[in-house]
Amino acid sequence: MRCRGCDYELWNMPPGACSECGRLWKFDDYRFGANMVQFLCPNCDHAYAGTDEQGLPSPRAFHCVQCGTQIELDHMRSLPAHGIDSQLAMADEHAWTERARIGRWRAFWRTVLHALGNPSKLSASLPQTKVLRGAILFAALVVMTAIMLSGAPLAILIGFGTGTFNWDWGTILESVTIVCGAFVAIGLAGLAVMTLWGLIVHGILRLTGGVGRSLSNTIAITLLCSAPFLFCSIPCCGFYVSFISVIWMAVAMIIALACLHQATVVRIALAVLTPIVVLVLSIVLTIVGIFQFATPIAATPIVVTVPPATAAPTILLGPPTDSSDAQSLPASAAEAPEK
Repeated sequence: MRCRGCDYELWNMPPGACSECGRLWKFDDYRFGANMVQFLCPNCDHAYAGTDEQGLPSPRAFHCVQCGTQIELDHMRSLPAHGIDSQLAMADEHAWTERARIGRWRAFWRTVLHALGNPSKLSASLPQTKVLRGAILFAALVVMTAIMLSGAPLAILIGFGTGTFNWDWGTILESVTIVCGAFVAIGLAGLAVMTLWGLIVHGILRLTGGVGRSLSNTIAITLLCSAPFLFCSIPCCGFYVSFISVIWMAVAMIIALACLHQATVVRIALAVLTPIVVLVLSIVLTIVGIFQFATPIAATPIVVTVPPATAAPTILLGPPTDSSDAQSLPASAAEAPEK
């Protein structure tokens, strides 16, 4: 067991500040093999085995059976059990949590592989505290990588094809700023949706039978399971595989959360898939409602009201003023003056 800040050995020390670098630590930040670590009473050094899923004593506060003193886990010291190597006493490390020690690049891709192929390992090694910030950073890297690699070439092609971009450096800089701002906005929206997804899943689990870990752990697992969105990094075509990424992420979440909360796969699947089903149904019902509202308006005939034609005025012809005009009148009208 080593400090995550400076790699200093922490065996046989009570939780608190690292004596080398001053970084605060506690046993909940680590995972130990079951019954592979002994925790010592601070008063009489009586040893207690770690028996829970994290390899820690359960309960965390109790009376020592030897000296009778009330003790808490944060006041105890730890040592590997007799005959157990110190490295074997530690459970599988969570790669992204240990990124400062093993390297960020290696930790990122190791976490991606766990999310894609072994989600249960991703949650089994997840510490209980101080994981949400790192999970947000991981999801942001995944989402922004997918958006930039997929959308940037398409934006460049559309810009030059439509004449929006030209070789004026001022115009290019302005266009790049706008595109990058749009990408950041899309990325933030994606992070918000995934965080909301984890929040809803945790709420459903609490209502349907309780949870085994905290809300921050559920949201962290949701964000860490976003690794399938790296498939959307295909230039100009990433949008078309986004549906596959969503399905893969949902499956990874079900497996990881079932291990995290020690719940049945069916209950976890209902909690994970319910938000998706509700969203799809809402979209479908909205579209159907729009068409039903628009159809009567389109089918209503347009009636144009034409005002009735007025009768032509009657023109009465009198006797011609000129004798020459009599030639154009009927004979009866021409003979009328003679009578």
